[in-house]
Amino acid sequence: MALLYLALTVAAHGLSPTFLSWIELVPAAVRELQLWRVLSYVFVGHKDVLSLIFAILLFTGVGAELEASWGRRRLWLFAAGVGVGAGVLVVLLSLVMPRIAYAQFLGDWTVPTAMWVAYGLLAGPRQMNFWSLPVTGYTFALIGVGFTVLNGLFGSFYSVLPDLFAIALTFLHIWYRFPDVIVHKFKAWQFQRDFSKRSRHLRAVEDEQRNMPRDSDRFLH
Repeated sequence: MALLYLALTVAAHGLSPTFLSWIELVPAAVRELQLWRVLSYVFVGHKDVLSLIFAILLFTGVGAELEASWGRRRLWLFAAGVGVGAGVLVVLLSLVMPRIAYAQFLGDWTVPTAMWVAYGLLAGPRQMNFWSLPVTGYTFALIGVGFTVLNGLFGSFYSVLPDLFAIALTFLHIWYRFPDVIVHKFKAWQFQRDFSKRSRHLRAVEDEQRNMPRDSDRFLH
């Protein structure tokens, strides 16, 4: 995942500025059916090499731990889910906040921040190392949230909206098993509906219709 992220990010920045304007997240453009923007924006935004290197370190370090805990398939689904989900939520927010409809959102830290917070929440009260400082997993996750808030305070609050939405989706996924719970409830509802449809064709056998003694119910027919 780290190599793919690096390759796509470098390729996006190596192309013309006109191309970059086509892959940034612009809510008004997404509402005009430029749907690829809700995913492509996560590869745009690194202003310097140091920022990109730090993001890659998150992918290789935290990403490897998450892959060991979740498996590769779930890690990929999580990364794509929080990236696209955060983009969709920004577009929905633009319906009630027209001032951000034509803003250009960059998602370079959206997925790395979500992975940071997810790793901390999974660690929970367990002690871990953060730059040679012993912290709990919850503190590690809170540090990731703090970095995002500080970026918003010293920059633009609107610029970190995708990151904040990704953090919220991460909390829902780790603590409330979202969207797994919804999928399971939907499958249970489907099973109950199918069972109810099949039971309509069944009818009880009256006593006078029996061709066997009543005590035969204890035997398998």
